[in-house]
Amino acid sequence: MPDQDGVAVTAELRLREGNRHHLPVIGLSAASSANDRERCRQAGMDAFLPKPVRLDQLAAELAKILPKVGESQAGDTAPSPAARIPETPSATQATNLPLVDVQVVSTLRSLDKDPGILSKVVDTYLGEATAIIASIVFDGVSGRREGLGQRAHGMKGAALTIGLTRLAKALDDFEALCGSHDDQRLAEAATALEQIFAESAAALQRERDRQTSPRHA
Repeated sequence: MPDQDGVAVTAELRLREGNRHHLPVIGLSAASSANDRERCRQAGMDAFLPKPVRLDQLAAELAKILPKVGESQAGDTAPSPAARIPETPSATQATNLPLVDVQVVSTLRSLDKDPGILSKVVDTYLGEATAIIASIVFDGVSGRREGLGQRAHGMKGAALTIGLTRLAKALDDFEALCGSHDDQRLAEAATALEQIFAESAAALQRERDRQTSPRHA
């Protein structure tokens, strides 16, 4: 929604529900700090998954939530969503991350029977991301911070969704620097981001071509 994020929408939903039928909500976000999870808990989300989300993880969370939803429909009070989201997430260490998470790519490829779906997803992502990353790099080198952190955050989520883990980490670091007053470090991070994006895009294209090339017996 243009004027509300998922946390605000969930909080409003819970207020309207009262003690009536409980609609399950799972938060999916590129932001996965303890504070982010706590915001989701307080808003009334039933569970939280950091991006990139895998189908087996989502299925596992649904399996936990749906029986409880059924119980509440039978007349029981819905259990507190805050009790179902882990208090302390394990922080992802971003050293030596791969350029491409092949499991995420495999999941994307399995979402449709069309064997060319991965190519379409990759080409769409690269077509949009190339221009946006270029603008982020330009503004970072120039020290123009207005809206820069928000753009980096949005591209971080997109990178995680398509499996570009190293790029997502670079964007995360860059986003953090946007709130500082260190123009030199921001410019250095922007230059590094440009290189990582080029490497990530090439790796993603190789994975796309490998997945769509004919297999020989």
